[in-house]
Amino acid sequence: MTPSNVNSSGAGSQRALRMKSILAKLPWFYIAAAALILIAGLIRPNLMQPYLLLLILRQAAPLGLAVLGQSICIRLLSLDLSFGGVAMVVAYLMTSGTVDLSVGPLIVLCLGFGIAVGAVNAFS
Repeated sequence: MTPSNVNSSGAGSQRALRMKSILAKLPWFYIAAAALILIAGLIRPNLMQPYLLLLILRQAAPLGLAVLGQSICIRLLSLDLSFGGVAMVVAYLMTSGTVDLSVGPLIVLCLGFGIAVGAVNAFS
Protein backbone atom coordinates (compact mmCIF):
# COMPACT_ATOMS: atom_id res chain seq x y z
CA MET A 1 0.00 0.00 0.00
CA THR A 2 1.44 3.38 -0.97
CA PRO A 3 1.41 6.36 1.40
CA SER A 4 -1.09 8.18 -0.84
CA ASN A 5 -3.57 5.31 -0.45
CA VAL A 6 -3.17 5.39 3.32
CA ASN A 7 -3.75 9.13 3.49
CA SER A 8 -6.80 9.03 1.22
CA SER A 9 -8.41 6.18 3.14
CA GLY A 10 -7.62 7.93 6.44
CA ALA A 11 -9.26 11.12 5.19
CA GLY A 12 -12.27 9.12 4.01
CA SER A 13 -12.71 7.40 7.35
CA GLN A 14 -12.23 10.72 9.14
CA ARG A 15 -14.90 12.26 6.93
CA ALA A 16 -17.20 9.29 7.66
CA LEU A 17 -16.68 9.70 11.40
CA ARG A 18 -17.43 13.41 11.16
CA MET A 19 -20.60 12.69 9.18
CA LYS A 20 -21.62 10.03 11.70
CA SER A 21 -21.18 12.46 14.60
CA ILE A 22 -23.23 15.10 12.76
CA LEU A 23 -26.02 12.60 12.08
CA ALA A 24 -25.96 11.45 15.71
CA LYS A 25 -26.64 15.03 16.83
CA LEU A 26 -29.62 15.49 14.52
CA PRO A 27 -33.10 14.99 15.95
CA TRP A 28 -34.60 11.69 14.81
CA PHE A 29 -37.49 13.37 12.99
CA TYR A 30 -35.08 15.10 10.55
CA ILE A 31 -33.69 11.73 9.61
CA ALA A 32 -37.21 10.27 9.40
CA ALA A 33 -38.38 13.14 7.15
CA ALA A 34 -35.35 12.69 4.87
CA ALA A 35 -36.02 8.94 4.71
CA LEU A 36 -39.68 9.56 3.92
CA ILE A 37 -38.77 11.91 1.07
CA LEU A 38 -36.21 9.43 -0.23
CA ILE A 39 -38.66 6.52 -0.15
CA ALA A 40 -41.38 8.61 -1.81
CA GLY A 41 -38.89 9.58 -4.51
CA LEU A 42 -37.96 5.96 -5.10
CA ILE A 43 -41.58 4.80 -5.28
CA ARG A 44 -42.87 7.78 -7.28
CA PRO A 45 -40.00 9.60 -9.04
CA ASN A 46 -42.42 12.24 -10.35
CA LEU A 47 -42.77 13.55 -6.78
CA MET A 48 -39.21 14.89 -6.97
CA GLN A 49 -40.13 17.53 -9.55
CA PRO A 50 -39.47 21.05 -8.17
CA TYR A 51 -43.06 22.13 -8.84
CA LEU A 52 -44.52 19.30 -6.77
CA LEU A 53 -41.99 19.74 -3.97
CA LEU A 54 -42.92 23.43 -3.74
CA LEU A 55 -46.60 22.50 -3.73
CA ILE A 56 -46.05 20.08 -0.85
CA LEU A 57 -44.02 22.73 1.00
CA ARG A 58 -46.77 25.31 0.48
CA GLN A 59 -49.37 22.97 1.91
CA ALA A 60 -47.16 22.02 4.87
CA ALA A 61 -46.15 25.58 5.80
CA PRO A 62 -49.25 26.46 7.90
CA LEU A 63 -48.88 23.24 9.87
CA GLY A 64 -45.20 24.01 10.40
CA LEU A 65 -46.08 27.45 11.79
CA ALA A 66 -48.64 25.86 14.11
CA VAL A 67 -46.04 23.38 15.33
CA LEU A 68 -43.60 26.22 16.02
CA GLY A 69 -46.25 28.08 18.02
CA GLN A 70 -47.17 25.00 20.03
CA SER A 71 -43.47 24.30 20.64
CA ILE A 72 -43.04 27.78 22.10
CA CYS A 73 -46.05 27.21 24.37
CA ILE A 74 -44.65 23.89 25.55
CA ARG A 75 -41.20 25.42 26.14
CA LEU A 76 -42.88 27.99 28.37
CA LEU A 77 -44.45 25.13 30.37
CA SER A 78 -47.89 25.90 29.04
CA LEU A 79 -50.24 24.28 26.58
CA ASP A 80 -52.50 26.10 24.16
CA LEU A 81 -55.19 23.91 22.65
CA SER A 82 -57.06 26.78 20.99
CA PHE A 83 -55.11 26.71 17.74
CA GLY A 84 -57.49 24.34 15.97
CA GLY A 85 -60.51 26.47 16.81
CA VAL A 86 -58.81 29.72 15.88
CA ALA A 87 -57.58 28.27 12.59
CA MET A 88 -61.08 27.02 11.80
CA VAL A 89 -62.71 30.39 12.52
CA VAL A 90 -60.07 32.28 10.52
CA ALA A 91 -60.43 29.89 7.58
CA TYR A 92 -64.21 30.28 7.73
CA LEU A 93 -64.03 34.07 7.87
CA MET A 94 -61.53 34.24 5.00
CA THR A 95 -63.30 31.83 2.64
CA SER A 96 -67.03 31.84 3.38
CA GLY A 97 -67.93 35.32 2.18
CA THR A 98 -70.23 35.92 5.18
CA VAL A 99 -68.24 38.99 6.20
CA ASP A 100 -68.51 41.59 3.44
CA LEU A 101 -65.02 43.12 3.65
CA SER A 102 -62.15 43.46 1.24
CA VAL A 103 -59.02 41.38 1.76
CA GLY A 104 -57.05 43.94 3.82
CA PRO A 105 -59.67 44.58 6.52
CA LEU A 106 -60.53 40.88 6.56
CA ILE A 107 -56.90 40.00 7.36
CA VAL A 108 -56.89 42.63 10.12
CA LEU A 109 -60.13 41.16 11.50
CA CYS A 110 -58.66 37.65 11.54
CA LEU A 111 -55.43 38.84 13.16
CA GLY A 112 -57.46 40.71 15.77
CA PHE A 113 -59.48 37.59 16.50
CA GLY A 114 -56.31 35.54 16.94
CA ILE A 115 -54.77 38.18 19.22
CA ALA A 116 -57.96 38.39 21.29
CA VAL A 117 -58.12 34.63 21.80
CA GLY A 118 -54.40 34.57 22.62
CA ALA A 119 -54.81 37.36 25.16
CA VAL A 120 -57.73 35.60 26.84
CA ASN A 121 -55.70 32.38 27.01
CA ALA A 122 -52.60 34.16 28.29
CA PHE A 123 -54.31 36.01 31.12
CA SER A 124 -56.82 33.43 32.27
